[in-house]
Amino acid sequence: MNKTGVLSPVLLGLLSFICVSCVELTSAPFSLAPTATPPRTTAIALKIVGDKPVLTRGAHGQWDSVDVLNPSVIRRGEKLYNYYSGYDGSIWRTGLAISSDGIAWEKHEANPILSPTPEDWDVSYISANGSAIEWKEKVLYFYQGVDKAGRT
Repeated sequence: MNKTGVLSPVLLGLLSFICVSCVELTSAPFSLAPTATPPRTTAIALKIVGDKPVLTRGAHGQWDSVDVLNPSVIRRGEKLYNYYSGYDGSIWRTGLAISSDGIAWEKHEANPILSPTPEDWDVSYISANGSAIEWKEKVLYFYQGVDKAGRT
């Protein structure tokens, strides 16, 4: 569970992966039943929209001054929410940037939105490198941290 008591996306995925219907093992090779409809395909088109990064490092001394990476973008309504990792040279944190078009991003005024703290399970070095999903009208963010025993 995360800090708000909600199941993490990884745990939800694991729970959904657990056997829904069991199959009897036989010596016959396994194969999937044919589908009634062919799989849906989507064409992907890439377009260069500029030659500059859409999200830049923070100013010297800020929480994201050394590096910004690992974006996890979700759409909520008309806005895009980018949960990204920022590094100041010693600690990784998570920030939020919001955009209407995916090109112009505004960093959230309360950044970083997630930092390691001695009071929580993620006590040092990292609270970042995550993945965001929307589930039941809430954002769930699964991220990497280091606990008191030094486990990542």
